[in-house]
Amino acid sequence: MPSIRSRLWLAFAYALLMLSARADTLVRLASDDWCPYVCAKDGRIVNGVLVDFAQQALSAKGYRLESQLMPLNRAMLLTEQGKIDGIYAPAIDDRLVLSRPILSSRACFYTRPDSNWAYQSMRSLDGVVTGAIDDYGYDNGPFDDFVARAKQTKSPRIEINRGETAVEANITKLLRKRYDVMIEHEAVLDYVTRARHPELAGQLRKAGCLADALPLVIGISKHTPDAKVMVATVNAAINDKSGKDLLAGLRRRYGLATP
Repeated sequence: MPSIRSRLWLAFAYALLMLSARADTLVRLASDDWCPYVCAKDGRIVNGVLVDFAQQALSAKGYRLESQLMPLNRAMLLTEQGKIDGIYAPAIDDRLVLSRPILSSRACFYTRPDSNWAYQSMRSLDGVVTGAIDDYGYDNGPFDDFVARAKQTKSPRIEINRGETAVEANITKLLRKRYDVMIEHEAVLDYVTRARHPELAGQLRKAGCLADALPLVIGISKHTPDAKVMVATVNAAINDKSGKDLLAGLRRRYGLATP
């Protein structure tokens, strides 16, 4: 029977072996440009709150993170097929292994300045066409259900935008009067109008927000062999003091309010 010392050495050697194996494990996460959470430049993802947090959490356990820029609906399809490993901030979806929420984001409605429309409840959406983005999550609740039903029935009450720059497309269509209302996460629209398109200042009117914020998670394909370990790694970083300090620093860096 092996001695306690021998068993300890075997356990240590196994841990080193597993760490070495993970050092060769490439984790491919995808998203469209959704700054300040996922930020792209020159056709590739470069940083963002979720990107930086995932990078720190996964690299600490020996994983190599590769972020790929693509439309969110395509990212969801490739993840479901097992061709990439996962998605930054997917809608809550039982086809994925989901991390705990890293942070949350509130989605709001926007109109042109000359409109007096205001969101008060889901009934407010009767009689208007709303611009939204394919496969986005907004509240993990009534509005997401509304979008899903509208897509399934091809309802004219929702116009779906797609592409790597779907946020800008949504704004452009609103300003060109393709529809009267658009929905976007407040922090994302604030970033776009502050840092990328200051010329839009004053051209968009906030007209109310959804009651519930969307939990922002990392979603890993169930086809990825290490999916549960990857998610557990992210979860451990969320709960760890150093991870909480990192997230607080990222909030400050990207101009997000403290919850």
